[in-house]
Amino acid sequence: MNDKLSKKIPPVPRNASVAVFVDYENVFYGSLHNAKSFPACQVMIDKATEFGRIAHAIAICDWTRLPKGIPHVVQAGIESVLSPHVMTGYCPSAGGGKEKYEGKQSSSDARLFVDVFEFMMGYPDVEVYVIISGDRDFVPLLHSLRRHGKYVVVMSEETSLSWDMRATAHACYTFQEIGALTPAPDKRPNDDETA
Repeated sequence: MNDKLSKKIPPVPRNASVAVFVDYENVFYGSLHNAKSFPACQVMIDKATEFGRIAHAIAICDWTRLPKGIPHVVQAGIESVLSPHVMTGYCPSAGGGKEKYEGKQSSSDARLFVDVFEFMMGYPDVEVYVIISGDRDFVPLLHSLRRHGKYVVVMSEETSLSWDMRATAHACYTFQEIGALTPAPDKRPNDDETA
């Protein structure tokens, strides 16, 4: 391997405290659509404990869409945090008219950003942050954590993992590498009902 391209990983602090933040919709749908599997939350937590003691663990999702995921998250010792979707409709525009917006927009990403920063400000002694998502929207967050001296770990389903998330983290693991996928049944009414 070319030395210029190899990433130098600093050592994980001894007896580190670890905060885990799961973008559950990202990992659920990424695992289901790309690997025909469900994410195994306990395996993710077990991997996170290799970096130290879990001080905080939350999974953010619109749980009204994926209610069957809650027991899997809670059994792994992760708190389920509700972040509802914004529905389609009309909103007033700055010019006084109404503009139509389409689709459902998740507020989970914004909620995860806020929760990470509030936690970092409230608990500055936590050294390791595990972000479980492959969404490249979190790259600025990873850079910020690193600038604050935090050790950053990313976990994601392989196909869902953006190259820049992998490149920015100190350590990165795919669900395939750590065995964090449970095969999904072939027949299901729809994705939301199988969480």
